[in-house]
Amino acid sequence: MLYSKSPEPAAKREALGALARSHCLRVFVETGTYNGDMLDSLMPVFTELHSIELSRPLHDAALLRFAGFSKVHLYHGDSAETLHGLVHSLKQAPALFWLDAHLVPATEAAFSTKPSTSRTIWRNSNSRKSKRARNQKATVGAVAS
Repeated sequence: MLYSKSPEPAAKREALGALARSHCLRVFVETGTYNGDMLDSLMPVFTELHSIELSRPLHDAALLRFAGFSKVHLYHGDSAETLHGLVHSLKQAPALFWLDAHLVPATEAAFSTKPSTSRTIWRNSNSRKSKRARNQKATVGAVAS
């Protein structure tokens, strides 16, 4: 289904909860904590929840909100840099990944001058390299292995 605008937050939370239940997923990983509403709504569904937030004020607010909840793990940093290590540290698998990080106006993350740390997932298939090189895929964040 294509949306002309983003679905309402309640619809996103309901869809993620239903997906987790239908596939018996117990671990949730999100990029972009924001105010923590997604984590809060999914705590009854998952046994382990992880969230990465770039903005220091938003991260600090989430630390206060989820203090005392041992199943919630919060990380401050760029998800492109943090996610790889997080994937390899997961104790349970499989996991549901909600890649929702984006700039939020009026936070210091929106005004960062730090260059992008995004990684290339697929090699350029239009290059003149060998067929083997064209078909090679980078393995970033493979959880199932």
